[in-house]
Amino acid sequence: MAKPINLTPNLIDKITIFSIGERAKKVFKLDDEQTKSIEMDITATHLNGCSLRLKDLLNANRFNFVHDIVGISRHINRITGKLENCFLPRFAKTSNQNSTRGLQGKVVIDEMKIYPGVSSND
Repeated sequence: MAKPINLTPNLIDKITIFSIGERAKKVFKLDDEQTKSIEMDITATHLNGCSLRLKDLLNANRFNFVHDIVGISRHINRITGKLENCFLPRFAKTSNQNSTRGLQGKVVIDEMKIYPGVSSND
């Protein structure tokens, strides 16, 4: 039998995930039920195999925030809480945080050239 999905974050993570949900609600114009679904997806992802840099995700520019929220929602297995189809959020924790942050800045710049109409600010 498969291990049950963990949906119980610590208090600090719970507050940050709630704030991410509130931001997603504004960005995507979600209702309360859709917002709760996003919060559950983030929680499941964070606690079941792909730890996230939650504060960095909350404070991300709009482009990267949307990328991770939409990607997690599309690729999460809601039975296991694991991400599928090789999706890796930009704000996934890695063993070397400093090199990841440097890479993200380059990715945003490159993507902005591809999608010049997308604002990098909220």
